[in-house]
Amino acid sequence: MHNIESLKGLMFINHLAIACYYHIYQLLKNNNLLSKHSVNDIIEYLYHINSININGQWMTEKISEKNDKLLKKIGINIPITWNRES
Repeated sequence: MHNIESLKGLMFINHLAIACYYHIYQLLKNNNLLSKHSVNDIIEYLYHINSININGQWMTEKISEKNDKLLKKIGINIPITWNRES
């Protein structure tokens, strides 16, 4: 680390990551999906959601039906604003 501020920033980002990880874990646990999916599975699904900028406006690209169904089942709703096929 170059200075104490960099270390504080890194610690804050790690804190946010752990909080998000635990929140996803709780969503899976509350919906009895821990035996089928891991937190890393959900993070991987979320990682592949793309946002694109069209004429200065950010839009969320369509995701697969399987991933959308799983995310909605645990209470994560991703509003789709752009469909590549249309």
